[in-house]
Amino acid sequence: MNPETRKCARDVFDVLKTHMSIQDELFRPTMRKIIRIPGFYRPVPYDERRDALRKLSEELLEIRTRIRGMKPEGDTENGRFLISLRAYCSSLSEAILALSDICGRLADKSHGGDYPRASYEKEVDAFRALEAKSMEIGKTLNRLNRKDASGKTAADISR
Repeated sequence: MNPETRKCARDVFDVLKTHMSIQDELFRPTMRKIIRIPGFYRPVPYDERRDALRKLSEELLEIRTRIRGMKPEGDTENGRFLISLRAYCSSLSEAILALSDICGRLADKSHGGDYPRASYEKEVDAFRALEAKSMEIGKTLNRLNRKDASGKTAADISR
């Protein structure tokens, strides 16, 4: 894998780590969520999380543009990896934007707006489906990366 490809992969991984930390904060059970005492626990800053997620989506768009500029060829290992990485960026960006929309709706609700539980659950289910799609592409990327790192194909390893 060439250095520019590795740089793109590292940048995507950094976006993924940040996305996962925000997601953990939003969905992980905490005492604040279990025991609701107004004024005792600091509320989740949904506006800030929405903005951070949108910024992550913009970073993925920039990475996709860099990959497109590298003109990956599907007949090389590096090209296949870049094509898969670009697909992963698109898929992850969709999931991130879906979570950003949820944060926006939760921010509105925290300021007195309406966000019915059924709508929330439907949007979380849609987000989870988008996330599962990006995870499948991520598995392909991991296989391509392992194959590149070992210099052997999966068929070579099974022999």
